[in-house]
Amino acid sequence: MTNSMATKRVSWVELFYDLVFVFAVTQIADIFAENVSWRGLVEAWVIFTPFWWSWVGTAILSNLTDLEHIRHRLRMFGIGLATLLMTVAAPSAFTSRGVFFAAVFVVLRLTLVWWSVDQFHGVRFNPFTASAFVTAPLFLATSFLPSDQKLMAWTALMVAELSTSWLFRNRLKVLRVDTSHLPERFGLVIMIALGESVIVAGQAIGNHFDVARILALAGCFAFVCGLWWIYFHFSIKAVAYKLMSEDNQSRIIREVLSYGHYALTCSIIAIATGMRFVVARPGAHLPAAQVWLLCGGTALFLAVFAWQRWGMFWMLSVTRAPAAMLAVLLGLVGGWLPALVLVVLLVAVLAGLAMVELAVVSANLLHPVPEVHAVEQEVHAVEREVRAVERKAHAERTDVP
Repeated sequence: MTNSMATKRVSWVELFYDLVFVFAVTQIADIFAENVSWRGLVEAWVIFTPFWWSWVGTAILSNLTDLEHIRHRLRMFGIGLATLLMTVAAPSAFTSRGVFFAAVFVVLRLTLVWWSVDQFHGVRFNPFTASAFVTAPLFLATSFLPSDQKLMAWTALMVAELSTSWLFRNRLKVLRVDTSHLPERFGLVIMIALGESVIVAGQAIGNHFDVARILALAGCFAFVCGLWWIYFHFSIKAVAYKLMSEDNQSRIIREVLSYGHYALTCSIIAIATGMRFVVARPGAHLPAAQVWLLCGGTALFLAVFAWQRWGMFWMLSVTRAPAAMLAVLLGLVGGWLPALVLVVLLVAVLAGLAMVELAVVSANLLHPVPEVHAVEQEVHAVEREVRAVERKAHAERTDVP
C-alpha cells in the first residue's frame, strides 16, 4: 500500500450519496411499520436488499477510485439519482410502481458495471457483471408478475444477488483495498442508520407532547446511544486492524463488512420501527411482533459482533453473546411489560455490557480487541511517514529555481 492510499478518507461526494441512501433506509422503516408481519418483513427485506448491495458496490469502487476526477463524481451523482428514484417508488414496489422500481435498479447496476469495467480494465465475470446481466434483468422481467408471485421471485433473486460475493470468492482474493477508507465508509453508514432511528423516534411524538412520550423519546435516544457505543468504542478498530493485517482482504470485506454490516443495518431498521411504536404508546403493552422488533433487533445487533469476532479472530465473545441472549429473554416476557419499561430494560442491557467490557479490558482480564493498540500505533506510524514524505516533497519543490 502506498502512503497516499493509507491516508485516504471518505470524500464529500460519498457523504452526499449517503444522504440519499439514508432516505432509502427511512423509507424502508416506514414501509415495514405499515405492515409488521412476516410478509411485511420479507417485503421490506426484498426492497432494502437492492439498495444495500448497490451501496456496497459503490463503496468498494469508490475505495479503489480517485473521486477528485469529474467523471467519477458524475457517476456518483448518477448512482445517487437512481437511488433516489428507487426510494420514491419503493412504497409501491409490489403494486403500481414495481416495473419502475426494477427498471431503475437495472440502470443502477449497469452504471456500476460500467464503473467496474473502467476500474478493472475490461469485462470480468464478477458480482458486478452477474448483477447487471443476470439478476437485475430477471428482477425487471418478474416485476410484471402479480404481487404474490413477484414477492417469491424477487426473494429468490435477492438471495442470489447476495450470494454472488461468496460464489466469486476465489476470483476476489486478489482484491486489495485501502484499509483506512473502507472501515470508515461502513462505519459512517451505521452512523447514518442510527441517526435515522433517532429521526423515526422523534417523528412518532407528533402533536402529543406529554411527559410519557418525552420520557419514551429520551429512553429511545439512550437506546441508540447504547448501540452507538457497542459499535464505535471497540468494534470499528477491530475491523480496521483485521482488514489491514489480512492477506485475503476479500474475506473480511465479504463476511464482516458486506454481510455483517448488512445484518447490523437490518437490525437497526427493525429497532427504529419498534421505537416508533414505543414513543407513540409508551404505557401500552406492545403486540408480540413489535416487541420482537426491539428485542430481536437488539439480539441480532449483538449476535453479529459475536459472529464477526469468531470470523476475524477465532475467539468466542464472552460478553456480547450473553447480552444477545438477555435481549431474547426480554423478548419472551416483553409483552407483559409497558413499552417504556421494555426500552429501559434494553438500555440497561446495553449499558451493563458497555460497563463490563470497559472493566474487563481495563483490568486486562479480557482482550475483546487486542488489536486496538496495534492498529493505532500502525496508523500513527503511517501518518508520520506520510508527513515526512510531504515535507520532503515540499522541500524539493522549494529548492527548484
